Amino acid sequence: MAVRKLLIIITYNHCTNANAINRLLHVMQTMGGTRGTVGAKHIIWLGDFNRHHLMWDEDRNVHLFMRANLDGAQHLINAVMELTLQMALPKGLPTLHDMALGNHMRPDNVFMSALLHSSVVKCTKVLEEWPVMTDHLPIVIVANLAPEIWTETLRPKYRLANWEEFRKILSGGLVGLEVKEI
Repeated sequence: MAVRKLLIIITYNHCTNANAINRLLHVMQTMGGTRGTVGAKHIIWLGDFNRHHLMWDEDRNVHLFMRANLDGAQHLINAVMELTLQMALPKGLPTLHDMALGNHMRPDNVFMSALLHSSVVKCTKVLEEWPVMTDHLPIVIVANLAPEIWTETLRPKYRLANWEEFRKILSGGLVGLEVKEI
């Protein structure tokens, strides 16, 4: 059975820079490249990216889509594309409740390699588990990662064979066959 490795990266990226995103890309390249799997690892990259974009935020939050915010989000999008990851949280699903303004936003996100993404049953926020006096909403990922079931093919156990009986049956089956020389 093939052993599959899962690399889970939890990120906090400050809103004024892209240091965490840049560092992650550097580490991934150091580990052996990019493109969705590094060292045969499936990747889940999640956390607070502090980036806003129309691809994931609610359309009504137009005040978040200023040029500087979109440029910062584009850097994250480019990193996700380089790693060939896919967004698992549906667009418009808020992950942050701004306590001062009462607004809901989406600075948190979940990206994963394609094979894992195809096994996701549900990726959503969980309001019931929202801790008191916090602004970020908990996220749950439910995936169908059932292991492959391997059926072992039965093979003859030659050491246990009754060779005398085998020779007798074989000799009887060979009687009357023509022998051709090559």
